[in-house]
Amino acid sequence: MPTDERNMLISFHAKSLICMCTCRKHKPFVLACTHLSFWTMCVNPALIVSVFIVASCGLAYELIMAALASYLLGDSILQFSSIIGLYLFAMGIGAHLTRYIKDEDALMRFIEIEILVGIIGGISALALFVLFGFSAAPFRIILYGLVLIVGTVVGMEIPLVMRVLNQHKADFKEIV
Repeated sequence: MPTDERNMLISFHAKSLICMCTCRKHKPFVLACTHLSFWTMCVNPALIVSVFIVASCGLAYELIMAALASYLLGDSILQFSSIIGLYLFAMGIGAHLTRYIKDEDALMRFIEIEILVGIIGGISALALFVLFGFSAAPFRIILYGLVLIVGTVVGMEIPLVMRVLNQHKADFKEIV
């Protein structure tokens, strides 16, 4: 470690973000992460990158499900149009649902939503292939249900990350 007056260490906890500051002369103490430059330098880019990655994955899941429906059900124009329209509708529902999440829980819910997008979207194509192999009857209902779920959780991402950034008084122009 450098011999600076203070060494900054970041500790991520499940419920809160805490910055630990240690000084050579004093015992460690907890400092709230309200200092704009520290928050902007360390955490904001990670949030923006995670939103970019997971939103890209959500878009890929949408297109994979549309292609899968097109291959299995035929009529590619109908399948792509229906799935893209339902996905955009579900994103609007997800953005609306974020209004019911408390501000102090926004970061934790954001992390949970990122994990949900990965799990649900990741298993969706496999689950749809297996389902179609057993019975084609409920395929369309399950397909639209999965698109609705993935679209809803992807739609919750941007409002939540903006609330987290606003809580810490971060300007978007400083992040990018």
